[in-house]
Amino acid sequence: MISLPLRIRFLSLAVAVAGAALGPDLRAQEIVNVRVGPNFAGPEFYVDGTAYRAPQSFNWPAGSKHLLEVRNPVQTGVRDGVRYSFNAWTTARYADNRLSFPVTADRAVPVVTADFTVEYEIQVQLADCGQLSSADPCPASPGEVVVGGQVFKSSGSAWVPPCRNSNYKAPMIFRS
Repeated sequence: MISLPLRIRFLSLAVAVAGAALGPDLRAQEIVNVRVGPNFAGPEFYVDGTAYRAPQSFNWPAGSKHLLEVRNPVQTGVRDGVRYSFNAWTTARYADNRLSFPVTADRAVPVVTADFTVEYEIQVQLADCGQLSSADPCPASPGEVVVGGQVFKSSGSAWVPPCRNSNYKAPMIFRS
């Protein structure tokens, strides 16, 4: 009967020593859910070297370190006629305009946003009067067109921000 309690005490001591040997990193850790992504789907960003184009949720151990990146600050080709320009990484507490942004998993920072500006391409086609039908008016001189502050004396393209108001008319000025 005496040997059984000794075995139990020895087993309890062995488990306590093994738990201490594991150290704090292998014990149960708090997991933090962090949502990372652009302010709208489309532009490419990286989390720990993996590319994404839409917001992602990550379950990271509290205090773990991660690297968020935008490798190309001006992105075209994602959608025809759309250009994305990186502004900053933002949280509820701060903003940082570095392309590479180290972050530590913290319950106080549940969302990190890659803030991009979107612009749309407008094609400007200037034709000489010989290419127009007789019903189209022909100005006395070829003149120029101004779109979003950019002057065109020949055909080309301009990048303009989206219209927030459906009654908004693009800023186009025709001068002869």
